[in-house]
Amino acid sequence: MASAFAAAIVVVALALALVVTSTPQAHPIRTSGAIALAVQFPRGWVPYRGLVPSPTTSLRQMRCGAWSALSAEACPDQITLVNGRFWPDLTQSPNVLYVALSSESPGSGTSGGINVEYDPVQRALTIHDYMARALYTPYHADQTPGAELQPTLVLLVIDTGAISAGEITVLEDAWIERLTGDETTGITELGTVRL
Repeated sequence: MASAFAAAIVVVALALALVVTSTPQAHPIRTSGAIALAVQFPRGWVPYRGLVPSPTTSLRQMRCGAWSALSAEACPDQITLVNGRFWPDLTQSPNVLYVALSSESPGSGTSGGINVEYDPVQRALTIHDYMARALYTPYHADQTPGAELQPTLVLLVIDTGAISAGEITVLEDAWIERLTGDETTGITELGTVRL
């Protein structure tokens, strides 16, 4: 009898450990009434030193904003910027919004993704960073203290064809999917833009 009870306790403990350490599938965030927008991540990155350029419809302005995050010098000509890794494959396009995000943004660099929605009632475009985590994640000390990836800026190119002309607010929010449900870790206003 005691061995059956001990076996049952072991089975329950293993099941509980499995539930607590299981990671659910990450999924895009969907908001009722919002319109899903297409987003692209062009090749290239820019080192990040604490200043993220504001969202803009101008690729030149975005490149200059990224330059200003690195240098106190005036923004150079476009050829210098393009040759300097400032998203070399991009050309200015109509009906797009350029949004830079830091690799230090919530949800960046984790297993998950990004989806973008536009709420026509609030005139707000929201970039949802989402990821999945287990209820319990054991702490692992860094094996190489002092060695970490350099923070970077990545660029999102968002199709704004479904948004009527006017001013919109650009937001970023981060979500964590756990077995107990989705939870937000905060909303950041990135700026306002006139389309």
